[in-house]
Amino acid sequence: IGDLCRMGILGEPDAELEDLLSEVESVQQAAFSKVKAGTLGGDMIAHAESVLKASKVAAYTDFFAHGMG
Repeated sequence: IGDLCRMGILGEPDAELEDLLSEVESVQQAAFSKVKAGTLGGDMIAHAESVLKASKVAAYTDFFAHGMG
């Protein structure tokens, strides 16, 4: 599906797309869960990477990348 976070669709998303977007959201929320004063960015990324590696879609990912904001 490529860069799922910046894709657009015509019509309603199918179950596969919704599942993949849910996985993306889980990894993003894992990183956000570590945000607090004094936390190193690398620690947030490491936590999110561990969630991604444990994901059911881990075999389809190449790497953990930056966000858009």
